[in-house]
Amino acid sequence: MSAARLRVAVLAGAGALALAGVAAGLNVRGGDPVGGESDPELETAVLMATIDELEARLVLDPLNPVVGNVLIRDHLAAFGVDNELLHLRRAEEIAETLVPVALNRGSAYAALAATRLTRHDFSGAYAAAELSVADDSTGEAGLGTMFDAAVAAGRYERAEWALGSLLTHHRDAMATVVREARWLAALGEPSEAVDRLAPACRRIEGRAVRRRLVAWCDVVLGGLARESHGPGASSSLYVKALRTQPGYGPAIEGLAGNAYAEGRWEDARRLYLEIESDAHPDLQLRLAEIARALGREAEASEREAEFLRLTETDEARALHAHQLAIFLAERPETRDAALEVISADMERRRSVEAYETLAWVRWRRGELDEALTASDSSRTWGAPSATNDYLRARILEDVRRSDRSHVPEAVRRELAALAVEAADPAMLDPHAARDLRGRMTATRGSTG
Repeated sequence: MSAARLRVAVLAGAGALALAGVAAGLNVRGGDPVGGESDPELETAVLMATIDELEARLVLDPLNPVVGNVLIRDHLAAFGVDNELLHLRRAEEIAETLVPVALNRGSAYAALAATRLTRHDFSGAYAAAELSVADDSTGEAGLGTMFDAAVAAGRYERAEWALGSLLTHHRDAMATVVREARWLAALGEPSEAVDRLAPACRRIEGRAVRRRLVAWCDVVLGGLARESHGPGASSSLYVKALRTQPGYGPAIEGLAGNAYAEGRWEDARRLYLEIESDAHPDLQLRLAEIARALGREAEASEREAEFLRLTETDEARALHAHQLAIFLAERPETRDAALEVISADMERRRSVEAYETLAWVRWRRGELDEALTASDSSRTWGAPSATNDYLRARILEDVRRSDRSHVPEAVRRELAALAVEAADPAMLDPHAARDLRGRMTATRGSTG
């Protein structure tokens, strides 16, 4: 779990939300029940070997729904381990093949929606979820993927309907509990979200479930606690997850993100390096900033170049559009490219997070009217995050300082209420925290 706020991480379409997390917990082969020994590398090796075995079986029986569905789940789990896009392509290919021959069309369409959502094909995911719900209006899989796809695409009214149906028909299902908790957090009620999820996490501890699921639940709970009370509130939950599942990557990333947010560069570097081989591309940006903070400029440049290499294909750009756009917006010579990246993403979705990224890019380009308009759109649903408030204040600050003859009183009042100087770097997304730290350094320099 990165230092970015929870809503961006899980409500912006980074995957099939709770469904993907539960799938990863239940379907990674080799994980023993709670209390047994664990070897993450062995589990990964077994997962990959199982995929190879099942692929061979599917060649002999290409329309076998049992083998196909297990393969879909295992390929999604494998993508969570190694970030290889071929797993997403193969999962979607199998899902599309199974839909016409499925006895349960609702579940088949839900599986297809999940694979498309993980690839950030938001319109395709939403369409498949609609077909799933049309086939089975109360099915948990269809309603769940409808919720996930609707949130990712910025269709919040439809997402609310799906969540209401889930709570009516599947209130105590683990995936429903997680979705409701994340919805509450996005609406500005992270404490209520923790209260909803914590008992569910504790209930599964006593069951014969795979430890990865228990650890995953504590990592999600840690993200909610961080959203509510800051990095310190989540560390104990990440440590607990590691006791349950030693070497569990998301828990290590959570601890690394906390150290990063608090400026503990050496601790953050050590933890991030533990998961570097299996991490998502934007972790290279975190390691680059850490290297720069430690005076390792050459390493920082190399890591930034590696991030660009990992996101150079259209498919990878779709998965990491927001991080890439923000990175490109930091340099004058790449700001046109930044606008191209986020504009393409806006064609795929109109979520509040997409508008926030667009506002950041427009602000960096000095396009204050456009930045303010995008910021307005980013605040039309849910509770603004600390990063959203910080960006809004920075835009308004530049509006006030511009050469305009009149700054509306409403702008002055809103800027005073947002108070840029009161922002806490530990509660901001990495790019905003970096901007604030630079601002604080400049302020100290000018007064020293």
